[in-house]
Amino acid sequence: MKFIKDLLFLTFLTGIIGMSNYIINPNRPNMGLAHDEITIEMLPKLPKPVMVVDARSSEEFESGHIKNAYNISESRFETQLSEFLDVWIPDSIIVVYCNPGSCNSSRNIANRLQNECGIRNVYVLKDDWKKWKN
Repeated sequence: MKFIKDLLFLTFLTGIIGMSNYIINPNRPNMGLAHDEITIEMLPKLPKPVMVVDARSSEEFESGHIKNAYNISESRFETQLSEFLDVWIPDSIIVVYCNPGSCNSSRNIANRLQNECGIRNVYVLKDDWKKWKN
């Protein structure tokens, strides 16, 4: 009986240590992200080259954007897509962003790039694009 109690105690203790390590470990995976979502902290770890797509309207893009970003908005997708494809680097990582919060344009543009254009390595930025360091 003592053996079973000791085994249960060790199992419990191992679980507590494992959970504590997970909580305090700064390199733990972000479980709140979908497979094609990234955060600002993940950007430096992406393989180069990285191309950035701003999914906001042309007016919002003109008022400020990430340096070297390409504008592909939902309302002008076909026109702006052809301009983007002229400079697109195959096998590059593409990061799509829009305004943080309730904006779904980045998700919609990322899906269209993947599904309609067959482009791989497309990710949606889940952070505020203004935090991006150029």
